[in-house]
Amino acid sequence: MTGGLGGPNVKLSLRDTLMGHTCQVMSCCFSPNGTLLASGSGDKTVRLWDPHKGEPLHCIESHSRFVTCCAFSADSVFLATGSNDRTVLLWKITQESQLTDSATYEEVIDSLPSNDTKAPSTSLYFSLNNWTLDHVASWLTDLDLAQYIDTFRQHHIDGQELANLNRETLEFDLQIASLGHRNKLLREIENLKKQTSNPSVLKSTIDNSSSLMTPDEYLCPISREIMNDPVIAADGYTYERSDITAWLKSGKTRSPMTNVVLPNSNLLPNRSIKMLIQNYIKKQ
Repeated sequence: MTGGLGGPNVKLSLRDTLMGHTCQVMSCCFSPNGTLLASGSGDKTVRLWDPHKGEPLHCIESHSRFVTCCAFSADSVFLATGSNDRTVLLWKITQESQLTDSATYEEVIDSLPSNDTKAPSTSLYFSLNNWTLDHVASWLTDLDLAQYIDTFRQHHIDGQELANLNRETLEFDLQIASLGHRNKLLREIENLKKQTSNPSVLKSTIDNSSSLMTPDEYLCPISREIMNDPVIAADGYTYERSDITAWLKSGKTRSPMTNVVLPNSNLLPNRSIKMLIQNYIKKQ
């Protein structure tokens, strides 16, 4: 391919095709030193590549929703990944020679959630496995036990671990000295298990909980509601037509997802997603 990059004699040639993601690639970026390439995908993973050899180095599988952005620090030591699970994960990259499929090079430095960290209504979840550290922290706050949030975070007690806590773990591992607090936690954990495993409770609330139960790809990234008329914008993302139209008419020229300037305001119907959404709604 020639032209368009500063002169009519510029030539472009495909160097490599990097295969590995199982869903659309939503973002990619080079490290400032040019030794690494990171890509985020709808398959919920971030992959690191050697751009010079065209080889995969590592796959990060820590987000629960699709990964929409990634960026390296100026010194190429840290990698930030953002996702529709409402978190930004910050990773520290050690020696490049350790970046192999079997190496555990990544170290989670922090998890930066959005302001909306309220614990989900427990009856909306089939399993506590859906809960993140922030959901557990909000749950503790609701129980007036916020003093234990730091302890739960330090021990990485998410929903899955919460469901497995017992009296001995609370007393000796988490060192919760108060017998009353230990008993209260155990009672509330048992209540959570009963609520999240009760199909009748789930069914009674499913109509009012579509944004939590619905696959994320069926929700408009702007309104977070199920799309009726999904369209693809110039950034490659799918939105509800009325929402993205209002976005553009308000004078905004950047993508709601990537913050990159949109090359045009064209909107194309996404019929495949619309069909999937219609089938999903019929089954509810």
